[in-house]
Amino acid sequence: MTRPVEFGKGGVRKEIGAAFRAHVSSLGRRLVTVGVKLDEVKEKFYPPSVARPPLHTRLFPSVDSQTPSVYEFQRAKIADFQLGTVFSGPAQLEFGESEFNEIDALGPVSVGNGYVHSMAFSVVGGSVQPIGDVE
Repeated sequence: MTRPVEFGKGGVRKEIGAAFRAHVSSLGRRLVTVGVKLDEVKEKFYPPSVARPPLHTRLFPSVDSQTPSVYEFQRAKIADFQLGTVFSGPAQLEFGESEFNEIDALGPVSVGNGYVHSMAFSVVGGSVQPIGDVE
């Protein structure tokens, strides 16, 4: 993942014209590449990825059966949320091929804007929701 820097020449800055890319790989194969080229600062905007409380999958395999011992969602209760400047721009999404995964069959139908920003929050609790009960 491209990491922004505030000082020096060791990376790209979060600013108009900057380009960011990230890759997902498994078993030595690049499965997904995402990128965004920043062309706008969004004022008073919450990207879709931060508009809801975090949702995590909890999965604990069973030691004696195929059915997991724990398989549920946990929605975090957060406090002290802070969102830095949100930059936006056209995004790219590429799916690779692998003989170990079938993710390339998902392929993007359309790709909108991407966002680059900093954020911070504290997890102060949460609630457990069974799989299938999440909106």
